[in-house]
Amino acid sequence: MLGFGNIGRRVRYDNYGSGPGRIWLISLQCSGMEASIVDCSHFYGWDTFWCSYENVRAAVSCLRDGAVTLVGGGSPREGRLEVYQNGTWGTVCDDGFTDAAAGVVCYSMGFGYTGQEMNIDTYGTGTGQIWLDDIECDGTERQIGECSHRGWGVHDCTHSEDVAISCTGDPTAITSSSLPVASSSSTSTVIYTMLTSSTTSLLVNLLSGTSLR
Repeated sequence: MLGFGNIGRRVRYDNYGSGPGRIWLISLQCSGMEASIVDCSHFYGWDTFWCSYENVRAAVSCLRDGAVTLVGGGSPREGRLEVYQNGTWGTVCDDGFTDAAAGVVCYSMGFGYTGQEMNIDTYGTGTGQIWLDDIECDGTERQIGECSHRGWGVHDCTHSEDVAISCTGDPTAITSSSLPVASSSSTSTVIYTMLTSSTTSLLVNLLSGTSLR
């Protein structure tokens, strides 16, 4: 109903904090085919207080695996590269990472093949999961997961080797004839990944009061 397709998954609510105001719905049962959450069956009617924010809260992610974002920069076009996989954001190791790989990330975010690797010290290192290592891209892939790598979560890196990139090149320098032709199956992935830039950051801020991370 938010326009992202039927891709949602329930995630840990404690990442987002408790919500203000009333609890409207409890004990929801959805088939997954409804057009709106209010079309699902629910018990006890609206505004019935059988639970509290302290013990039961719902949080949802509409992100696809392989979505990317840039963290710590002054704009959505630059920062530490983070990738979303299995419900978790994680960083990318710089082993094998080139400007061609940076260009793939920028293209997947809608900025054209304009990327270059930057010094991670400018943006700060990450914490937690490291998702990708030994990445090799030929520069024509549509998203970073299509490049060769060791496997999701397989690495021998520390966060001091996190990748940072900038997408501040000139996208008009790239002609349409130089871009890969998107098949019908990949087009939605490209469009979705583009939404993980500033547009999605704004939507998430409005809906949950938190940043994309």
